[in-house]
Amino acid sequence: MPATSHNPASLSVFEKITLGFKLFHVLVTTKVTNLITYPTSPNATYSHHAQRRTLHALLSLLTPRQMSALSPTSEATFLKLHPTGVITEYNSPGCPTARVFWPKGVPTKDSKVLLFLHGGGFQLPLAPGHLKFLTYAAPAGTAVGALEYLLTPEPGSQYPASVRSAVVALQGLLDASIPAENITIAGDSAGAHMSLSLLGHLLHPHPDLPRLDLRGARLAGIVLISPCVTTSTASGSMKRCTGDVIWNGQLDRWLRMFISPAHTEDGHWAEALPAPPSWWHGTHAVTKAVLCTAGDAEVFYDDIVTWWEVFNGAVKGEEGLWTELCVGQGETHDTPLLDFEVDRVPSEVSKQCKQWFAKLAEKE
Repeated sequence: MPATSHNPASLSVFEKITLGFKLFHVLVTTKVTNLITYPTSPNATYSHHAQRRTLHALLSLLTPRQMSALSPTSEATFLKLHPTGVITEYNSPGCPTARVFWPKGVPTKDSKVLLFLHGGGFQLPLAPGHLKFLTYAAPAGTAVGALEYLLTPEPGSQYPASVRSAVVALQGLLDASIPAENITIAGDSAGAHMSLSLLGHLLHPHPDLPRLDLRGARLAGIVLISPCVTTSTASGSMKRCTGDVIWNGQLDRWLRMFISPAHTEDGHWAEALPAPPSWWHGTHAVTKAVLCTAGDAEVFYDDIVTWWEVFNGAVKGEEGLWTELCVGQGETHDTPLLDFEVDRVPSEVSKQCKQWFAKLAEKE
């Protein structure tokens, strides 16, 4: 039985009243605070600064239930933007059905495929900005699919449930005779965390996940947009990048809901940053490319760079593997999503992703 991303919460009268006060507070106070804090926000227009601070305030003040109540399901968002799009279901014994949204139809065995794992702190559904970004960035003729997965705090949504959905969907594509070398995996933020977990599973099969069979081939590439690489919120950039849309206290809450007690010590599948170099050896055997982005004004910046140095050093010299890190100057967390959520000019990271997707399609 397929599960929707979440069931929008039915708020009590008290929750509705507090939600109204919170929205009014954000509307009024951010207009003042944006003017005060804008001079301390380098390399950003006032509009970009105001958008970031307003989103930061909303994510900080709203409870998970209030965010759930305000958020349409991933399916509703998809069908609103792509009413003629197709939804496919993929199954694996003992696993919940995984659903993938295809704006332009189901891929055939000759298709080039971009399977996208959306972000949102493991709590927010697929956003219009995700779908608009994919329309912008994916090469012409590419079959773009967005995975749906259960969101916290829905029952059964804790780690590794979302990764299991990604495994089932990917294996479903392979079982449909789509070669691994025609498939690119991409994810933003929490979706990039899932993509790294998927890479770890390919290298070291997780005991609680179905095994993946790439049939002796390699994925076209894995693209990580502002990946969450650790459950720690103690890095320098967590404290330094106060102008980001997310902050360490919020991340602590989200990660506690996402990681179940049974998997708090789940090793490097759940947390890439502490992984030793040996964990990443053999990456060239499962993918042709690993490409990563970060904004130098995002809270994840220090952790991403530290992880990348270990990862890139570990795979240096592996034959046929393309690795590249793109750092967006003055950019905050997950700018491709924000660019297209508010319809602003694409950022450096968005443009780089578009170039990467085109090169990966050529390399296939």
